[in-house]
Amino acid sequence: MQRRSPSTRARRTRGGFSLLELLMALSVLGVLAAIGVAAFPPQGARAYANDLRALIQQARFEAVKRSVPVAVVWSASDGEFQTRRGSDATPCAGATLVARASPVEYRRVTVDPGFVDGEGVVWLPSGQARSCALGPFSPTIATIRDDGASRVVTVTLTGRVTIQ
Repeated sequence: MQRRSPSTRARRTRGGFSLLELLMALSVLGVLAAIGVAAFPPQGARAYANDLRALIQQARFEAVKRSVPVAVVWSASDGEFQTRRGSDATPCAGATLVARASPVEYRRVTVDPGFVDGEGVVWLPSGQARSCALGPFSPTIATIRDDGASRVVTVTLTGRVTIQ
């Protein structure tokens, strides 16, 4: 019978990782994760711009569906865009709040609305857009900024909503 040396026996029974090897692997993973997080800036401006686009498109749908004017207005006191159902004479002063898009839910997002307080874009039952005075309107709804990006939400007369 052949005897094995103690070093061979020790190598065979030793299994798994040492504590030092485990700590080194975790530190390398931590450095790689930190690089990955830094490479992808927060996407608050993009997310809020998408929410605002959905709010505007939903307002147009509501106007056509219900055959009443529906306005998307900027509320400076609440710091958000709101969808309101109004009358034919005063579409932006409607008392019925349908929906809202608040930037508070997004981190470090600032909104520069294209309208003054209480003004916005009105969707007519025909699906066309007008100002609150039922005339021409500014196509720029809002400029949305966060730490890494800036997005501009625009609307055409025919109802196309774009994010640039």
